[in-house]
Amino acid sequence: MSHRIPLWKSALPWSLIWFRGAVAPAIMWGAMAGDRNGLLGGLVIAAFLSDWIDGVLARRWGTSTAALRRADSLADTVFYVNVLVLALVGRWDVIRPTLPLFAGLVLLEGVCQITNYARFGCHTATHAYLCKAWAVTLCLAATDLLLFHMVRESMWICLTLGYLAYVDVLAILWIMPVPAVDIPTSWHAWQRRTVPLTPRSE
Repeated sequence: MSHRIPLWKSALPWSLIWFRGAVAPAIMWGAMAGDRNGLLGGLVIAAFLSDWIDGVLARRWGTSTAALRRADSLADTVFYVNVLVLALVGRWDVIRPTLPLFAGLVLLEGVCQITNYARFGCHTATHAYLCKAWAVTLCLAATDLLLFHMVRESMWICLTLGYLAYVDVLAILWIMPVPAVDIPTSWHAWQRRTVPLTPRSE
């Protein structure tokens, strides 16, 4: 007899993903209103925790699907693009020295998406280790920028990890013969190159 997974266990990870998408407008409003009471930093941290928790719960409950993982990656992209736009609008004087580096990261994101759509016809969902590490530093750097109006060491670490993460992701996308879902590093992709993976069910 097959074991049926309760509906709420499937719905909760999706709810956390939608929460992350809904947080971006709240952050925009708070920044424009001149919030200095911790709301912005709290929302960024909440979004980061939702990103971590949805993956943990989905894997533990066996509700993780390719569609969920791609939606998770898309929500991350939308959230941090919103944070970047907000930084450009409300923290221009602080973020200006880092703009060329951010422009490079935005370009690399576009290259990754174009590459993945050209090869596999879908959004990226590698969830590589370097991307996870980058997400942690993004959270710290965004909190410093939005809440304290500062560019500190966390920002430079974030930018460095961002470039390393994109190089790793691009390598994964070119090495894998099928859509790269949950591939830890390009080394893991290289190990699997001779054993084509069956695409996971949506």
